Amino acid sequence: MVNPLFMRAVDKYAGQPLCGVLSLIRIIGDFFQSGAVPITKPRRILFIKFTEQGSLVLAYPALRKAVRLVGRQQVFIFASRDCRELLELLDCIPPENIIDFDMRTIPAIIHSFLNGIVLSRARGIDTVIDLELFTRASAIFTYLCGAKIRAGIHRFHDETPYRGDLFTHRLLFNPHLHMKNFFIHLVAAVTHAVEGSHPLQFSEPKDDLEIPAWVPTEHAKREFINRLEKNYGLRRDSPIVIFNPKLTDLLPLRRWPSQKYVQLGRMIRAAYPHATILITGVTEEKDMSVNLARQIGGAFSLAGETTLAELLLLFHLSDLLITSDSGPAHFASLTPIKTLVLFGPETARRFGPTGKNQQSISADIICSPCLTAFNHRHSGCTNARCMKKIRVADVFAAAQNMLGVKAAAGSLPRSLLENGAAARFDSSTTTNNAHAIRPGL
Repeated sequence: MVNPLFMRAVDKYAGQPLCGVLSLIRIIGDFFQSGAVPITKPRRILFIKFTEQGSLVLAYPALRKAVRLVGRQQVFIFASRDCRELLELLDCIPPENIIDFDMRTIPAIIHSFLNGIVLSRARGIDTVIDLELFTRASAIFTYLCGAKIRAGIHRFHDETPYRGDLFTHRLLFNPHLHMKNFFIHLVAAVTHAVEGSHPLQFSEPKDDLEIPAWVPTEHAKREFINRLEKNYGLRRDSPIVIFNPKLTDLLPLRRWPSQKYVQLGRMIRAAYPHATILITGVTEEKDMSVNLARQIGGAFSLAGETTLAELLLLFHLSDLLITSDSGPAHFASLTPIKTLVLFGPETARRFGPTGKNQQSISADIICSPCLTAFNHRHSGCTNARCMKKIRVADVFAAAQNMLGVKAAAGSLPRSLLENGAAARFDSSTTTNNAHAIRPGL
């Protein structure tokens, strides 16, 4: 993966002049085409979401809204290659409608960007919805891909990052809306006529599209339980607690100190002697996760040992997830697991998971949140005091409240007691051997 700071610099210093040049070309082109009949109804919609798997979960209702508008076969997305597995699990659009954006190297980025433009033009995309916040690369793509309807954020009179004047349907960025709702507004924007040069103005659409429930098959669930029992000594008569510490987060300010996870793990082990504590993470975090499990004592590391589908299976079978703001916090909202999300440099008011069993904890210090759309999520802070100020005792108290006294007494985890997965399973909706998705329609 290319260094994010380098990508921000390229987006700023190369993106700004390019946005300016393309804006001038657009203005001249519009002048000579002033008599042309504009396209007013979307037929083929392409979403742009370069990064952030967790943000794709929040974008699911917007994707569903687009499907309602033009049909499943006519909705496409240009997203990071890492997002493909999640998109296929969500099963909102056909896999062949996913255009991969490879961000591993500079040549791969350039090739993917140009290939995306070619594919968009070849597939007759007439509408593009930019889900990125103030990046110039996504704005440039919306113009070059040939779409006549282009929806995105425009700065108007705000002193926000300049990204030219490349959109036809322009929204003023609203920092008071949760991102799930703002994504829905971007889709709603393309259904409204453009009048003048001011921001699009329309009533907020009613959000009746919810995050889907991910339901594993009984076969996949049974096999995974057997694996956990064999490899990690899982006890099905005691609570299962997952730590997702994000030890190599691309945004280090979001990490809760590892030593606090150690203290928390020991407190949980003392209060729930038979509890199983599992630590998740990516392959690059494996050694650190093993070390963290060793320090806690009696914990196990699964870092780098699960696919995304298996991670969702794990969430479905477990009682509690404790994590910093991250993709897995949003993945958990697809399952019944209770989740504690620790926020510091970002805020749950805009980026919090939207599931019914999620709770957020923050220290609420004066400078938080400092990572915003306006600074491309880059802060000059180096000490992450907002995360360090979150007390272990407060997290433990919240964890106890969510686990409940029954778990301490050694009863079955709630998800297993209710046998929710089996009760909601319907083989007619299964898309592969691991799961079924129930869209909120």
